[in-house]
Amino acid sequence: MAGTSPKRPPTAQAFALAELRRMIIAGEVQPGEPLRQDALAERLGVSRVPLREAFKILEGEGQIVYQPHRGFKVARLSLADLLETYRIR
Repeated sequence: MAGTSPKRPPTAQAFALAELRRMIIAGEVQPGEPLRQDALAERLGVSRVPLREAFKILEGEGQIVYQPHRGFKVARLSLADLLETYRIR
């Protein structure tokens, strides 16, 4: 049936970005939780390349942080950070 399922974004990167944002907002991944590229790529059905590009965008937005030799983690945001993000959007 047409129109019953959400439309998938046009690129794998856009899809990965949208899904990662949704997972963070929904609390499926918690602040401080490591984001494992292999597991997420498999879960989302994308390769690691578009996933890494999505990570870079989320890092630029302050939603995730990169720690050398540890990888990416969901950022821990203070109330002031959340209010600033809300104001910007």
